[in-house]
Parts: sequence; structure tokens; C-alpha cells
Amino acid sequence: MEFKPLLNVLKCNHCQTEEILDPPEEKPELDTIVEDKKQVECHQCSTRFSAPLLTISCRCPTCDAHLVTKPTLEEKPEYIQNFSVSRKDAQAQFDKWIDDSFEFGKHPPEVNLNDLKKKLRGVYLPFWHFNATVISHYRGEDRYLGWTKSEGYTPMSTSYSGSVKGVFSNMPALGADNISSKLIEDLGEWEFSEVGLKKFNLKKLLGFEAEEFSINPEEAYSSIKNEIEEAMSQYCYEDLEGQGDAGDCIMVVTDIDSTYQDEYYDYVLLPLWIAEFEIKGENYYFAINGSTGKVAKKSYSGNLGWGCLLTLAVAIGGAAYYFLYL
Repeated sequence: MEFKPLLNVLKCNHCQTEEILDPPEEKPELDTIVEDKKQVECHQCSTRFSAPLLTISCRCPTCDAHLVTKPTLEEKPEYIQNFSVSRKDAQAQFDKWIDDSFEFGKHPPEVNLNDLKKKLRGVYLPFWHFNATVISHYRGEDRYLGWTKSEGYTPMSTSYSGSVKGVFSNMPALGADNISSKLIEDLGEWEFSEVGLKKFNLKKLLGFEAEEFSINPEEAYSSIKNEIEEAMSQYCYEDLEGQGDAGDCIMVVTDIDSTYQDEYYDYVLLPLWIAEFEIKGENYYFAINGSTGKVAKKSYSGNLGWGCLLTLAVAIGGAAYYFLYL
């Protein structure tokens, strides 16, 4: 069975049987933990294999069955955003890019383009959504050159004070430390709406790959607070401009005292289509924001680096199967 986000049903790709998704059910297929690895048993072919500890959805490396595992961490995702871009549409865009980029004569003869086209995967990335209301009291002044009989032109200033309020909702922070922030930036913002975000259900991961967070919310919030403080500084400055004299003066905010209220976060999984591969030392990736459809694609030279990759690795004995994402 595979989850079809646009239909909100589970569907068998062989007999086309459909199952309406029930309310959230915390009933994973499998797993035990041995030496920081999940020992997974495939419910379809009974193959046992090791998966990274934070994996919550993967494929069996023997029969390619979709498997959902029990989350390792106590904190489970609260929401999941369904794919707005269907597998069919994502695959069509990827196929076209492959055909355009590696047409006859532009790739080694031993490279099978049809094999490359099979590398596109649907992935759910862990994110934190932060929310806060901020009240900032500020002091500022406009500085200008004034005239006095005794000193002539001399620096002068007029002091002001005021308060501004900022409401910040669904501010996203990546919860994985093994994926390139540049890739996330290239994909643009995900669309967050009441319609798009749904209550998390393990069954919705069937057919996709996913992992739990590796950056905790406290660490992620530090970067979000920097963004909030920059925004509040701008709000204070704009408010000060409304109070000051619109002449040849310089408006300066001298002090800001902020109070945070109603702070909370949600743990969410966001959708991404992605493929990454290497041809003759040249590396390529293709990714689609599963919410907006924005595409990020690139070819680059050099070795693959741990700092640039999201690696979902599944191993059997001494063999390893890697799905590598820049």
C-alpha cells in the first residue's frame, strides 16, 4: 500500500485497492534497536536489515516494499504536510530534465537514462514551526544639525519612545543537521496553511522516506529568535520614522526591550521530491518543493561531502544502500 496525498487514501499499486485513511494510529510495522541501529524486518519478504536510528519510513532493499518503523524519540511529529505535487507530475519534470541534460552524446554510453529516472524519491524532512507574540518597547532619537548663536551649527537630537507588537506564526527551522541549508534555501518557502498541515499519521509515510529530527527545538529556536529580533528592530525603526521630523535628520533606535509571549512550537514533516547521482565524477541533484513545486537543480564537481548530504542508509550484512541528498 502507498499513501496518495492528493486523494488522502492508501492505494495498492498492483490491484488498485483503496483504503480510506483512518484516524491516527500509532501502530508501526516493525523494529528493535541494536547498537544504535534499527533492526527492521520487512513484512512482505521477511528480509531483516539495519536502518539508521532516526529512520521512520524507508524501503526494503530486497523487494522495495514501503516500510514504516516505530519512532525512536519520545517526541513525535504533530503535523505532516501532504504533497501538493503528485508523484506523476514530479516524475515528468525529472524525466524532462534528464532527457534535456543527458541527450544523445552528452553522457557515457554505459549510463542508462531509464535507470537515472528511477532515482526520484519522495522524502519528508523534519522541521520545527515556531510561534510567538513579541512586544518591544524602544527608545530612539532623530539627529540633525541645529543652529545656535553661540555655537553656530551643532549636532542636536530629539528623543522619542514607543511600543510595537509583532505576531510570528509558523516560522520554520530545519530539524535535520545532515542536509544542505543551501538546498533548503533554493527550494524556497513551504506553503503553510490550515488546509496543508494535517495531523500526523504514520500511515501517511507509506511510499515515502522520512527521518526524525536531529536538531532539538531549543537549538533551532536560537536562529529563529535572531530573525524575530531583526524583524522587531525594523518595526521599531518604522514606528520611530512615523514620529520623527521628516527633514534632513538621521533616525536612530537606541534601545529595545522585548517581551516574548505565547511561545510554542510544532514538530512537522514537510514534503520534498529529490534525486542525486554521479556520472564520471560529476555530481548532480534535482529537487522539487513538494508544497509549492519550486525546482532546485544543479551539477557540481568534486567529492560528495558529509556536510552537504542527507544520507538515508540501509545496510544488509556488509552491503549498504544509500539514498544521498545534497
